[in-house]
Amino acid sequence: MRLPKVWASFVAFAAAVALNGCTLLDRRGDIAYRTLVAENGAIDKPSYSAAISAKFPPGSSVEALRRYVADSGGECRVRETGYWCEITYMVGICAAAMIGIEVKAQKSSIESTLVEIGGLGC
Repeated sequence: MRLPKVWASFVAFAAAVALNGCTLLDRRGDIAYRTLVAENGAIDKPSYSAAISAKFPPGSSVEALRRYVADSGGECRVRETGYWCEITYMVGICAAAMIGIEVKAQKSSIESTLVEIGGLGC
């Protein structure tokens, strides 16, 4: 037996809503962007620094921060007192905008983080 078009549309809509977890509006990306990015398109250093400090406070795992950097398309290099991590967030012709995170660590725990915003150009 075939359902009338109205019922078929309703069933399709209900299935889509159920598969989407009943979320019809998801503005998390927009909110995060507006919080962490300045009007000129650069990362807002105070906001990003505060977010990194809150997400990876002293005593938290260095490996968790390294995974965050890697999942964000960046990489970390070992230094005498910890790590230097870089994430490139915008690339253009002969230019790149980057986030640098200096991580001071004791064994596998974060002692402190320092965020730098900068870039490279020709």
